[in-house]
Amino acid sequence: MSEIIGFADTINSANSDVTDFDNINNLSNAFREDTVLSSYDQEEILKNAPNQEDGYFLVKKRA
Repeated sequence: MSEIIGFADTINSANSDVTDFDNINNLSNAFREDTVLSSYDQEEILKNAPNQEDGYFLVKKRA
């Protein structure tokens, strides 16, 4: 336990005045606007499904 406390003391004594690492990748905005894209028709997607019902894939329940 004393080694853990010693390690925590080492971390607490580290110089925390430096804040240059806040934006190390120089990213100003990593987000983008959502774009709505068209998809396949539901019937087209399900036409080859071996098991389907009411527009959904039917799958076996896992035990």
